[in-house]
Amino acid sequence: TFRLYRSSLPFLTHFALKVISLHRYVTDRDLVPAISEFLRDRKHIHSFHLIVRGADHRRIGFDASAWGVLPSLSNLRSLVTTYRTDLSPSLAGWLIPRSLRALTMEAVVPPAEDVLLFINQFRLGIPPFLAFVGMTNYPIRFVINLIEHDFPDVRVVCIDDSVWSVIRLD
Repeated sequence: TFRLYRSSLPFLTHFALKVISLHRYVTDRDLVPAISEFLRDRKHIHSFHLIVRGADHRRIGFDASAWGVLPSLSNLRSLVTTYRTDLSPSLAGWLIPRSLRALTMEAVVPPAEDVLLFINQFRLGIPPFLAFVGMTNYPIRFVINLIEHDFPDVRVVCIDDSVWSVIRLD
């Protein structure tokens, strides 16, 4: 139905969809691609939340291509999404619009020894004025490295259920 109403809600500013679980008989491989098409080139979108938990992501068409709509959302300020491991971290960073100020990712985290490598690749394309970073499933011991090396301009960090305000001494 998203494709049928492509031109509806021309001044839509916020869009959110959170899929916690799916009944075993539910399959709509066009759902997420249709949502992406519905939102493409919407200049008024300020926040976009797309969370798909669990192993059911393929049954609703949620894969790396879902991030393809992001560059067309030129006024996006807040993004909350699930990071899929089939998307390259370096490409993911560059797909995020430069206007973004707040980013929260529910990450399917690689093994702990690869987390810093993942963040290192991801941050290369991150918008310069990002003030908030939130991540779930992120090893807590890397928070200081995350701030000092990977996101130097961030003012607030949220890891799982913990929130830190960043105070710079330099």
